[in-house]
Amino acid sequence: MAKSLLECKFVLLFGHRQSGKTTITHSTVSYLQNISQNIQVPGYEQTGFEVYYISFQSGIEFGSTPRFWWSLCATLMAKDNSQFKFEDSSQSASSATFLSFFSKRPKSRQKPMMLIIDEASMLYEIKDTPGGIVDQFIGTLRAIKDDITGCCLHSIALVGTVSVRDVLISRQVKCRSIYSPFLEEESYKSSRFSQNEVQDLLNQFVSVKKIELDVNEIANDIYELTFGHKGLVGICGNFIENTLLKCSRTVSFQDWNKNATKLRTFVWGKPTYYSIMRAITVLTSAPRNTLVFQHFFTLNLSVQHIFAKQTRNVASKPSEYSFQAEFVTVIKNLLGSAYPDLLYRVPPEVKECHDNGNWRRRLDILMCDTNLPRYGFELVVAADQANFDKHMDNADEYGELHNCKMYLINLCTREDLTNYFGKTLIQKRVTPVHVLYELKGKASLIYKHQTISVLITSATWSVIFDDTPVNSLEW
Repeated sequence: MAKSLLECKFVLLFGHRQSGKTTITHSTVSYLQNISQNIQVPGYEQTGFEVYYISFQSGIEFGSTPRFWWSLCATLMAKDNSQFKFEDSSQSASSATFLSFFSKRPKSRQKPMMLIIDEASMLYEIKDTPGGIVDQFIGTLRAIKDDITGCCLHSIALVGTVSVRDVLISRQVKCRSIYSPFLEEESYKSSRFSQNEVQDLLNQFVSVKKIELDVNEIANDIYELTFGHKGLVGICGNFIENTLLKCSRTVSFQDWNKNATKLRTFVWGKPTYYSIMRAITVLTSAPRNTLVFQHFFTLNLSVQHIFAKQTRNVASKPSEYSFQAEFVTVIKNLLGSAYPDLLYRVPPEVKECHDNGNWRRRLDILMCDTNLPRYGFELVVAADQANFDKHMDNADEYGELHNCKMYLINLCTREDLTNYFGKTLIQKRVTPVHVLYELKGKASLIYKHQTISVLITSATWSVIFDDTPVNSLEW
């Protein structure tokens, strides 16, 4: 990005939230300021250049076009009132005011300027009209780019989420009266960390803090949990520094695993991720019978947390009764924390009068509420084909009896038991899921058309939170 700015380019840096955009931006600003005095820009007598950083999130008003230009110009004047001057007593300005800031002055010793604007994606969020704030702002930047000889704004960078790119792309059509000065080849996407980069970061952390850390194992685990998401990697480092290192200057991989369940709470306690979770839970203020419920997320996360030591019997095999008790406990807690606005009840061993009078067969777990869709879970351990068919038939009957969407969950340790999914006709009404686990810290959720890996810990059987999104399954 710094190279493009030095080459008089109009640059776009975009990426998702917490992807390191602002960190990259501040590093770029610092680098440019450090080298500025040694650069002679062609067309200027004065050596060096000025670098200005502002954020649309700090002091910029979007209520009306005059207020936008006034607040933008006032922000720049606060940065450097010797360079940016205008009469602000009326608290009103225009695009012409902004343009005047960057007009070359004859016989002056002006330096070329670089302007970096963070949180530019706020342009996407405002309710605007044709010819309003967005069109005027983009048009003004276009005018600056087209007047290289008359303007001293050498280059500019917009930084924001992918939505800022959408704003600019929508103004790339040449038949529009206003079109973007930003080119695709000067657009940069904030990338994730690679696995090696996560290891390098932890090695630097160890060197600076003078601590002992199982770098390779912990770094690999962090990468698997975060897929290199820069914000989450940073929070994992914060968790190590402010939680694990409080007790000891040495952190082993076993120490990391023992505290893995605390990591999820630590992450969700951060404002950005808490707001994301809240947004997933309730997207509108519509009545409660509007369902915003991630079924796959609920089942996946619940399964990840049932691997408690007590879930196995004395022979270290899965216990069906313990499995059911653990599953009910976890799913209740999950619903209460992730979906506080959805008042689901989770009764176990549900029985209702049936036409044939059979009161012995009971649905293991039912999720129900007055207005929301109902979900049922039939649990079985290490089922062979005959036993699997029997439970599929039971699940099919329970689905009809309780008017609920049914899932059959088979917990097993043998891979050869996971290739069978029951009769095709029943599969249309019951979703079978095999949960294959081993004592080496890995588990898999096996659906008919997809397998999802789950991470567990081998020492304490506490479960590591894995928020891998899976969008291809239809619930």
